[in-house]
Amino acid sequence: MRNFFAGLFLLLGVGCLGVAGFSAYQDRVISPQVSSASSPVLFSQVSDISSYVSLPVLEGMQVEEVVEEKNYDDTEKEIVDTLLKNAGELKKVSEECTVSMDFTISQKGKFVERKKNYLVGIGNRTLDSDIEEKLIGMKPGDSADLGKVEEFLKYKNKEVYVKVNAVYNIEYPITDDYMQKNTEYSSLDDMVRGTINKDKQQNRTQRREKTMGELLDRVLEKTTFVSIPDSLIEEELKVLDKDGEKHTFKEAEQSLKKVFLIEAVNEKYKLVSAAEMEKRAKDVIESSNAEYSEYEKQRLQYLECEEDVVNFLYKTIDIVEKEESAADEDGGIDLSDAQIVE
Repeated sequence: MRNFFAGLFLLLGVGCLGVAGFSAYQDRVISPQVSSASSPVLFSQVSDISSYVSLPVLEGMQVEEVVEEKNYDDTEKEIVDTLLKNAGELKKVSEECTVSMDFTISQKGKFVERKKNYLVGIGNRTLDSDIEEKLIGMKPGDSADLGKVEEFLKYKNKEVYVKVNAVYNIEYPITDDYMQKNTEYSSLDDMVRGTINKDKQQNRTQRREKTMGELLDRVLEKTTFVSIPDSLIEEELKVLDKDGEKHTFKEAEQSLKKVFLIEAVNEKYKLVSAAEMEKRAKDVIESSNAEYSEYEKQRLQYLECEEDVVNFLYKTIDIVEKEESAADEDGGIDLSDAQIVE
């Protein structure tokens, strides 16, 4: 009987050691897997990123695109000013040129009207020949009292006082012949239309780029997220802090939500394959001298399909144009791209 109990105790002891050993094995092998699943530090440790994201219905979703109402009333004047400057200035009024002048109209000594920087063509019968003769030879800064004249522009039998501001080596009104020889346009009217159309096209492009730049944020506002693991947000925070500024946990969470959104849209609508995403990220990494953590490498794969996702959203979401009147601060449009042959 004594031998029986001794054997029984020995058997129980071995069994306990076996259970303890198996438990220790579980701690070493199984516990880390559970830990990485509940507190992942890599995207690859998340079984399904899209399961954290509940996308809104994109079809029928509307996003407003503000269209500024631009005033083009001064476009012709700005183009003419540009053409005059490109034509070059003369030292004095010649028989064929354009004069920028100030003039004052009066009648019997009483003020009638004053114009500043008024453009007048010399040599094209805009003015009577006797008035042209008085102007020819005048230099910028010179003034002259023309006295009472029968006709000066639209004024009849008025006293005229003029001051020359500048003299340009070009006919005025600007002729079609000059436009064809010195610009890419057939006439001044053609250049005005072309410039306005080009400006409108640039505005449309800029407006589209602005809308596309905001689309992810707009969709993000309407997207529901399951609680994203704090461990991943901490990794995102490390990446954001690399720019030298300190970011908040909330900022990192918002940034990570955008990454999750990109992947959710990409996966649902099959925009970019996993192989292509990996290739794009690899190309960026190999062409860069920067060091990437494993988290950053995986993160980059999703960010490299951001453009595809945004383009898809722009085509899918209903973009509604909303007109908004805006004052044009500089009073005109950019003429830097105007093709003028010097």
